[in-house]
Amino acid sequence: MSGNCKIVKGLSLLGIVYGIVQIVVGAICFFGAADVAGMVGIDDPVITAQVLGVVLAVSGVFLIVTGFVGARGANRPSKLMPFIVLATIFTFVNLFGLAMIITGGSGAVWPNLLQAAVGLSAVLAASRAQKEAMER
Repeated sequence: MSGNCKIVKGLSLLGIVYGIVQIVVGAICFFGAADVAGMVGIDDPVITAQVLGVVLAVSGVFLIVTGFVGARGANRPSKLMPFIVLATIFTFVNLFGLAMIITGGSGAVWPNLLQAAVGLSAVLAASRAQKEAMER
């Protein structure tokens, strides 16, 4: 296994773990939404918490799928194209979220910036691994 394949496998496993964490946090947000009913400054905090929970859970499932595709593809670099596509989508979604925060949205900048950097690293490593496999 080449160095780029090891990077892809490592980032894929990191994505799987992060996806599981997102699903757990999403479930806590969704099912614990009644506990935020007293928050001030949000029009309907229960619905906001439930929507956040659903978004986190869907994002977590996407990350788990992407991670499995990447981990499987790292063993066969010629089969990495689906991972490259999914990781590119992940990167662009995070860049879009970053742009929304910068242009007046709310939230922390660093999580989206970090996720976009990890996604871009995964795309570059997978592309290099795929290129190496084609040259053999």
